[in-house]
Amino acid sequence: MKAMKGKKHRIGKLLMLSLVSAGLLVPVQAKAAGYECEAKIPVEVREEGSGIPEGNEYTVKIRGLDGAPMPENGSVVIAGEGKAELGPISYTEPEDYQYEIWQEGQEKEHFTYDDTVYTVTVRVTNTEDGTGLEAQIWAIKEGEEAKSEIVFENRYEKPSKPWNPGSEDEDEDDDAEVSAAVTPPAQTPGAPIQIPEQPAGSQAQGAQTGDSANVALWTSTAGLGALALVAVIARRRRREQEG
Repeated sequence: MKAMKGKKHRIGKLLMLSLVSAGLLVPVQAKAAGYECEAKIPVEVREEGSGIPEGNEYTVKIRGLDGAPMPENGSVVIAGEGKAELGPISYTEPEDYQYEIWQEGQEKEHFTYDDTVYTVTVRVTNTEDGTGLEAQIWAIKEGEEAKSEIVFENRYEKPSKPWNPGSEDEDEDDDAEVSAAVTPPAQTPGAPIQIPEQPAGSQAQGAQTGDSANVALWTSTAGLGALALVAVIARRRRREQEG
């Protein structure tokens, strides 16, 4: 009887040892307190164009896909050109988390806003020593496959100003051209004025001929001035369209 009890006792010990050994072969991931990591997603806004007014603000937003953790604030405001970060976002499990990031559109004259939507992946993995988590971030631009930075490029088109002939900011060179075009030729100082002699009895006819010559001279001068003015106006309008 005692031999039977001793045999059962030995069998029980062997069975318990087998169960313990089997348990050591099952992979188990232990998560200690504070086993987490944080990630911040960098974004950037750029402005293109000349004469961009000051005081512009751009809002960049984030949306989590498939229940991905979200930051406390789901958007960030960037004043003018600059960089910012969305986050921090806390993670407690190794996994791939995906987000969509875009820029909020605005209705503002002369501005064209970048409406790109980026798909961002945050890959959370265990550290090499197994004591914590670490995150890697990459973004893919909508319609593309290559990884890229999260950059929004907004363009400003400077409006052209209507030309005002009486404005104070007229170009000096244009004024000089008009002045030169309508200024009659000056006579050499001290040079005698030669008056052709007329036969007696033809004074009335000579006077009429002189009047006609004066009218022709001033008509030609006025015509040249008008042509010069038209050329200046055309050139100025061309500059405004180009600039």
